[in-house]
Amino acid sequence: MGGILHPDRIRPGFANSLADGPHFSVAGQILDTPVRYCLCGMLASGGGEEYIQGWHRDTAPLEGAQELAVLQRNYRLYTQMNAPLYPDRFLQIVPGSHLRKSTEEELEVLHNDPKGDMPGQMTVEIEPGDVAFYYNNLFHRGYNPEGELRWTMHHGFMVADASIFDVEQGQESWMGQEGYIESLPPGLQIYMQRYLDSC
Repeated sequence: MGGILHPDRIRPGFANSLADGPHFSVAGQILDTPVRYCLCGMLASGGGEEYIQGWHRDTAPLEGAQELAVLQRNYRLYTQMNAPLYPDRFLQIVPGSHLRKSTEEELEVLHNDPKGDMPGQMTVEIEPGDVAFYYNNLFHRGYNPEGELRWTMHHGFMVADASIFDVEQGQESWMGQEGYIESLPPGLQIYMQRYLDSC
């Protein structure tokens, strides 16, 4: 569920959690530079409805001549986080897969069974109050075969002066509305304004 800071959906709790929490400052420490808003959303599932994503990288190729170059170029531009409102056991990752080419074993899974188990996979287990930061181009997936309740804040942070990526485009149409930035908590305004400045 994307765009939870959109004027039609925003709730004080969403904005205040970002303004009052350390999320932007921790992202800045991870990337070792000032950051800006990129994306704010919610990972939601439940009701007994199975949800199993295929393994993927969000913005880098899975293989090919440019795979390693893109991974190495982009990993210091962006980080994302999950912060659950209920216990979350639904993010699976392959540690270390963000700065190397895909292995033959990984490619075998990707080509023949993309929703199957991946060598070296681990489940990220987080509780309410925990925050997990990770790079979106390591192999990962959402894995909820029982359709258990998932309600997890999911936000992205970009280097402040980075140009707008494809997945971010369009948010300026509502973020730039007169009075919107000023309506946010002061601790959030600077990061949203940096997004508009990058446009």
